[in-house]
Amino acid sequence: FMRHNTGSHIKSNGMNLATGVSGMVDAHAMAAAFEYADSSYDSYVNDIHANGKGRSWGGTLLGDWYLGAGWHMDTVGRVGKVRTTYNANLRGPVDFRTSSTYAGASIGFGNVQKAGAHGEFDTYLRYLYTRINGGHACLSHGSRARFRSVNANRTVLGTRYLYAVAENSRIYAGAGWLQQYGGGSHGTVDGVSGPSPSLKGSSGFFELGTQLAYPDNRNLAFDFNVTGWVGTQRGVSVGAGIRYAF
Repeated sequence: FMRHNTGSHIKSNGMNLATGVSGMVDAHAMAAAFEYADSSYDSYVNDIHANGKGRSWGGTLLGDWYLGAGWHMDTVGRVGKVRTTYNANLRGPVDFRTSSTYAGASIGFGNVQKAGAHGEFDTYLRYLYTRINGGHACLSHGSRARFRSVNANRTVLGTRYLYAVAENSRIYAGAGWLQQYGGGSHGTVDGVSGPSPSLKGSSGFFELGTQLAYPDNRNLAFDFNVTGWVGTQRGVSVGAGIRYAF
């Protein structure tokens, strides 16, 4: 449940799902996953209120590489499809649909240091790039809209404290800072430019979570987390997961 300040602002409610498999090679982990997202939004520009829905799906490859002396590196690559709808009243009803491909990649470096017998700090820096291709849409009143590609560059600096409460079970708390360097969008309707919103800015986040093994089956584990955001993007996200090792 998020609010994004883009020059105006957007309120969005969404749900993301991912399912996949992972494996270990020596001290390195690799994974492949399918991701799916569904959301609704309300956007506000001056006295104009619009709303719509978004849906995306795609594939993801992930790697987590142990570099020695507490250092690790993580990599992610993803590609997929995104579809959105738009509805507003601009001196009459206007609605359209768009469909585009997206691609993204990230790389991060972190360092883990022990903190007592059961705790550890994981401090990390991560760079993320995302691109959503542009496209065309035919508006309900017959005009034609053209949208340029959107390129977003972000860095995340954060730290997380993890505490082992039992074998294969941990609780954690963390905080970090996200800096968005781009993410502006630009469109025209019959060749006339419209407003150009942007996600550029800074946001802070705070997180609490658990990674708990099932008592009667150590191969089965459950994850739960809550993250709060302040700044350019603000709101809260809640996540849950299930893992089975074999």
